[in-house]
Amino acid sequence: LILLRRGHLEWEDISVIHERCMDPALSVRKQAMISLTSLVQEYQDSEYEKLHRLWLDGVLPAVMDREVGAKDKSLSILEDVILHGILEKTRGVENEDQFVWRLLNVIAEEERMDLRRCLHLALQQWSKDSKITSRTLTIITSHTAIQQHQNAAWMLLSEISALNQS
Repeated sequence: LILLRRGHLEWEDISVIHERCMDPALSVRKQAMISLTSLVQEYQDSEYEKLHRLWLDGVLPAVMDREVGAKDKSLSILEDVILHGILEKTRGVENEDQFVWRLLNVIAEEERMDLRRCLHLALQQWSKDSKITSRTLTIITSHTAIQQHQNAAWMLLSEISALNQS
């Protein structure tokens, strides 16, 4: 319904969906993650930062969920949005304010160590599954030269290098 009202988001509705990401029922948590992701993919502009933060707070912590089904759904969504978002975009002037990098910049904020720990778990799984390739590292490294992406790129490189030290 929210997508039908294009251009007019009801924050009360979005807050309810966000809260459902922590529902006791697995099916409700999974559907809430799917619904929030649909909204975030529809509203990627920077003016919807509040929605993006709610998405991160709803979907990213699910990588630590007690239910394997919720963990897997979260990892799948994060892979589609974040990992594929990094890989699909190439460095260039027109891409300097990419959606995925805005999300990563939120995670890189000092006060968001909770999200960073969750991202670390996702990166750990992607590394185990060989989804972090040399191409991925090359793309992330190229973003260290873009002012708006530097913090996020260095944070990602730091998290990935920590995986390889163990």
